[in-house]
Amino acid sequence: MEKFWDHKQLRLLLMADSDAVERFLEQFGPVIYTWSYYQVGADAQIALDLTSRTFAQAAKNLSEFNPTGETLFQWLKQQAIQSRDEGLEHWQMKPQRPWAWSQLPDEILCELSRFRSDSLNEKVLSNAFVHEIVQAALAELEMTDRELLIGRYCHLDTAEHLAEEMDCGVEDIQDKLYRSRHSFRRVFFQLIASVNLGFSESDATGEIEIQDTNLEKLLSTTTVYQGLDRIEIDAIRASLLQAVRETSLPKETSPSGRLTAGIVLAVIVTLLAGIYWAMRNSDTDTPIPVASETTAPRLLPEKEPPQPENRQPSQDDMDGEELKRVFALGRAGHVDALLEVLKSGQFISQAAAAHFLGKLADANAIDLLQQAKEHWYPGSPDDDPFADAIEQILIRFPDARPPIAVEESRPDKKKQPAAIIPTITGTVSNFSNEPVINATLELTENPLFSKTKTGQKIASAKTDPNGYYRFPNIAYNGCASLTCRPAPPNSHTHLITQSLWCGKDSICVINIGGRPALTGIVTINGRPLIDQTLFLSDVLDISIASFSEEVLTDSEGHFSFLGISPGVYAVMNRSFDNRLHRLATVEMPQRDMFNVNLDIETVTVWLNDSTGAKLSNVSKAVLVYALDMPDNLNQVRAIGTEADAMLFENVIPGAYVLRVQFDSGVWQQQTVEITGVPAEQMIRLDPIPEETTTLYGHFLSTAPIDLFLTTVNQKIHIDIAPNANGTYKLSAIPSDLYSLAGFVNGQLVEFMQIDLQNELEMAFDINPVEMILAFSPLTVVVTDALGVVLPDAQVWLTGIESADLITASSTGQGAFLAAPAGHYTLS
Repeated sequence: MEKFWDHKQLRLLLMADSDAVERFLEQFGPVIYTWSYYQVGADAQIALDLTSRTFAQAAKNLSEFNPTGETLFQWLKQQAIQSRDEGLEHWQMKPQRPWAWSQLPDEILCELSRFRSDSLNEKVLSNAFVHEIVQAALAELEMTDRELLIGRYCHLDTAEHLAEEMDCGVEDIQDKLYRSRHSFRRVFFQLIASVNLGFSESDATGEIEIQDTNLEKLLSTTTVYQGLDRIEIDAIRASLLQAVRETSLPKETSPSGRLTAGIVLAVIVTLLAGIYWAMRNSDTDTPIPVASETTAPRLLPEKEPPQPENRQPSQDDMDGEELKRVFALGRAGHVDALLEVLKSGQFISQAAAAHFLGKLADANAIDLLQQAKEHWYPGSPDDDPFADAIEQILIRFPDARPPIAVEESRPDKKKQPAAIIPTITGTVSNFSNEPVINATLELTENPLFSKTKTGQKIASAKTDPNGYYRFPNIAYNGCASLTCRPAPPNSHTHLITQSLWCGKDSICVINIGGRPALTGIVTINGRPLIDQTLFLSDVLDISIASFSEEVLTDSEGHFSFLGISPGVYAVMNRSFDNRLHRLATVEMPQRDMFNVNLDIETVTVWLNDSTGAKLSNVSKAVLVYALDMPDNLNQVRAIGTEADAMLFENVIPGAYVLRVQFDSGVWQQQTVEITGVPAEQMIRLDPIPEETTTLYGHFLSTAPIDLFLTTVNQKIHIDIAPNANGTYKLSAIPSDLYSLAGFVNGQLVEFMQIDLQNELEMAFDINPVEMILAFSPLTVVVTDALGVVLPDAQVWLTGIESADLITASSTGQGAFLAAPAGHYTLS
């Protein structure tokens, strides 16, 4: 409680008393961090830095605090406000609430508005963003109000217990609880209304027990504060202790005394920093534990701690410095200097130089590259960076391609064993191709390839002052995701994710951000998309993209996506129901910068049958971006009119799949193109066979996936599932040639054909387990020479003993194929 912090305890705090420091951090650390977290759009990295600044500033100014004039929390919150304003001004940012709060569904907002009259339903209580607003509201309250609400509604303490703990009467507790409830509700609804225009609390009221029960439901299901792990607390403690010791050094201290104190402080801070960075950036093979959603990556200190003059640089330091020099030479295009590296550099430097020479050099570099290849890769493995560089040069200079010759043995030359090298390295750049300092990078497992299937974090790293990063000696082999979070003030780019292949003893060079850049402005029906998150992805399902990026539009709707390779991308944003809307499909050319203006006008589309007449016996019609698309993508649903017509409203132009379900349960599907012409448009359904048939039978085992019947071109789709007794019956389905199929890992797998073209009815028993086991799953990951996973690469399995041909397109998780047992050629 606040009364603990009297003059004596404050003096102990200023003397760096361990008990006082720990109590101070325990009581105020989580709440100040949570308050800061929701002042900066839920950015954990900035919140941690602001919290450290707040505690350091509070320690320096603690002598100004007057316990008789205000509470310690009130005073500390003023320090936090000052630290926030100074920090955000430094980063050229403004305070902002989390954008996701503005995306609460109308159903949730309606329920919350009736907080005092109706009991909250499960959808509200399970919504993560509602819990965030509860946390933010608690952090805004006075300490006494907050602790009283936590005790009553989180710990479920009785009024009698609270009265005994606070040394007051039960009636006083009831009165204080009334005021605390009112304060919480007022702040809670202010926070909701601040990001949801037009929202207000309903005037309807009910029994006090309803509000009391709703409070208990909200608080008992909410973690009170944003979590701080041990390393984050250590960072805040280090800032506090440094400020306390600086403040407490007596002015009359002799020069030798000041020197001794300075050395002690430097040793303490250096040790803390060393332990911290060793834990964060360990080069061992042990994976770093998975971080929680609220775990914040660290900000580098503004100045690096001084190093002792007699410190001997380690081999890692020297390798790192040499590698930085190679990257600088490569970015500057100094081919001659890169060739010198091939003659005398370490392996990692030579491999990096080969990466740049493959792009920059002419045929004169081939001899040196060949020598390096023979020295480091005598066995000609597939992941040879020197051979890749030679091939890139020969593509540009085909006349230099030598005739195939047998390599002469060199028994007198001792070959050095291939070195264990960093698996992944590269740079992070901004829009101007300048290095981004202190960007946070995380390497995570692809769940499809990891043994634990958790997609856990493998390692993390940060960029140095030259924008360079590296992951040394990664003990992981397989497909992975590299995620980069640029640090402020590069905050318009939220997230860049690249899929890659980690190969043993191979190097993967991934340069993130910089040019080429895709820029533009986005407007919808004449209104710019302001301060909204845009997503760029090479496939619609971001979770399996080989490349994706998130950026924030500015106050006029402008955006900039960085590091965009040539290809076709989907530009999306998130709607109020938390679903992703595809705004446009953009083809990025081979340019340094490409500008597009996404001036989107939504249209209305009518739906008719093949003759142009109104549809009958239709129960549902939707426009989707693709078949088997993930649930988080938007669907445009048709609505009925008074004239029994069906239309789609507010449709964003583009390519869609129209899915129409008839009363019989049959889905008809066809691809349609909605143009950007600002006028009403019409879709006519393609004709389907008028003759119908019946299919019935038993399921002989439980189906592990959803099964359906589909025609060769997927024009007709009929879901097939067993009843409770294991039987099924499909009546009045069009007579056609069908495949019994299912989607596995996003890929359509056709298990067998069922010919119903000339059958009035057919009995057919299905054994899903046996049917699926007859197909062998195969995942093929396609990468370039540097280990970057390629999108939309076509993969073929051609039967050697049969005419089977199975094709698939690759994504960030590879290309999935399922084939009957046999021998195939993979191409």
